Amino acid sequence: MKLPVNESPSDRALRITAGGALLVGAGMLTGTAQVLLVIVSLALLITGILGFCGLYSLFGVSTCPVKLSSKSKKKKK
Repeated sequence: MKLPVNESPSDRALRITAGGALLVGAGMLTGTAQVLLVIVSLALLITGILGFCGLYSLFGVSTCPVKLSSKSKKKKK
């Protein structure tokens, strides 16, 4: 099953960068705070890598640029 991409390339890059930074920061913590930070960072990394955000889909949001279909590229007479 292929998930539709609903994140722009800049959104994906930001999520991957933030997820990596939070994962490194989680190594400096202990206990519940560490577990929560790891969960949040993994969620950011996974959504950034896949290009699909479930919350975006739930709320009907997409930061992905609109792709033009072949029909709309043709000039109308």
